[in-house]
Amino acid sequence: MIKFYVNTPIQIPVNLMPLVSSADFVTHVTTVEYDTPNLELVWNFVNANGVQTQENVVVSETGNYEWVNLGNGMYGVAIPASGGDTINNDTVGFGWFSGVADGCLPWRGPIITFQSTRTSGTIIFSGDEPPEDADADIESEAIAGYTEVNALSLYRYARIIGINPVHFSGAGNIGIPDGRLLFPLSQPDGTFYQEESHHPRDNVSRQEINEAITDAESLVEDFLGSFVTPKWVRGEQVNPKHHFDPYIGIVERNIRNENVIYRPKWDNFISGGIRGSYLIAENVPVVYADPDEDGWNEVAIIEFDLEHAGTSLYEVQCFFPGYNGAQQYEIRPPLSKTKEDATVEMRFETWKMINPSIREEFPSNDQNALINLMEYGNIVDHVDIYRKFNSTVQDHATIFYESCGSSLDYIEQSGHARLVNPEINGIEIVPANYIEDEGWKKINTLGKIKYIKLNYYSGYTYRPTYGANYWDDLHPDLAKAIAYIATARLSRPLAGRAEVTALSQKLQMDLATTDRGGFRYTTNELVENPFGSLAGEVFAWRRLKHFQRKFRKYRN
Repeated sequence: MIKFYVNTPIQIPVNLMPLVSSADFVTHVTTVEYDTPNLELVWNFVNANGVQTQENVVVSETGNYEWVNLGNGMYGVAIPASGGDTINNDTVGFGWFSGVADGCLPWRGPIITFQSTRTSGTIIFSGDEPPEDADADIESEAIAGYTEVNALSLYRYARIIGINPVHFSGAGNIGIPDGRLLFPLSQPDGTFYQEESHHPRDNVSRQEINEAITDAESLVEDFLGSFVTPKWVRGEQVNPKHHFDPYIGIVERNIRNENVIYRPKWDNFISGGIRGSYLIAENVPVVYADPDEDGWNEVAIIEFDLEHAGTSLYEVQCFFPGYNGAQQYEIRPPLSKTKEDATVEMRFETWKMINPSIREEFPSNDQNALINLMEYGNIVDHVDIYRKFNSTVQDHATIFYESCGSSLDYIEQSGHARLVNPEINGIEIVPANYIEDEGWKKINTLGKIKYIKLNYYSGYTYRPTYGANYWDDLHPDLAKAIAYIATARLSRPLAGRAEVTALSQKLQMDLATTDRGGFRYTTNELVENPFGSLAGEVFAWRRLKHFQRKFRKYRN
């Protein structure tokens, strides 16, 4: 689908396929001009509320509605941002052209999405400002484009393993005005971490650690049957459950006349919905401070206004500027998040603010250069703030019914999902429509259900009321288990202090083998471990096999 931002002048295609002659139904018509006899062009538009309109557009040689011959039977028309006689690019929605002209068969153009510049990832918002109650007033349609990232951030991993965070950032030897070096390296390039695995260093790279964390998270989630932090599932197919009533026949309700219970693939169901995102503040300045007065500004402070009182600080996230809130460019974890009245303050360590463009530069050679944190441009001076949340006003499910008559297309209907039995992760899915200002309302079924596609938000949610808070919903036990499995499976050693090297070597020890002259018992715990026989994998197995029961204490 073609997409354009609103409030900008654009040129859009008139026809989806080349115009074809009405004489022989084969020849492409390449000579249509703005003044071709009987040229009629109709603009069809559906706004965010679902209201469809049509406007006749009179094209011209130049100006607001300039007719453009693109060649090979393809044509385009210019549309102004504002000031046009008929149509303007000033409204969020979907539009397409249809038309006729002498010598041509009737045609239509491609469907085009017109979206707000605040769109990021999944939600198209109408208007210039985010809705006051974003969960209730969104008038939008889901679009693709969301990429999941690891629940365990690289910096939280470094904290668990005990790696110096500055060296882990690829920095060190920070020279301050009085001549001292902060975070000195033990040798010229001995302890800082390379970014890519192809750089010629003996120790492991940040890229390899990130990939190991991805693999470890997948193993843990498969074992638990639940995401380690809440994530969105889109389009999970659910087969309907039918019951036989001797008086009615096959029905979608049980013998007690209750809605049947479904169990989604992933445990710890939270709510139906899809991922929502909107820009809260753009290009927010970063102020760097030196709270310990050692000559280096090691803390980044960001302040901005949050007008929507009901927004949780867990949903407010900070991103590197210019990436439209793409999840892999989130700056995390923060040192703190606080709110006073309408003002939010977020604090980060300076080494987390390294400009991502430095890490993404094409290598000129295989040498990984040390990042100078005192050099202008190496750390960002502005950030973007987004709200990332579960939008419950979107369709929780799409219900498909057997088609009528000779049509082979299924009949589709919106549905709502809710948790009804937490002990077995049981949910009910009912036909329903979302009505603005009223909420979800049940509607009648349209026949025999063939299958259902489910959208939902699911996973463990850990939000401590005291102690360290990483604002990522990841339970400490899960974070440590993932970090230990990832470390155990690394193919190269970690860099840094002797304690870090010793821990990594211990976690990578294979408990199913012995050294020459050694002796070790193989226990049932080791044999039954689904992760493997490395010490880090065994530690994770011991922590996780009782985690489901333990976690109930932390539900809130």
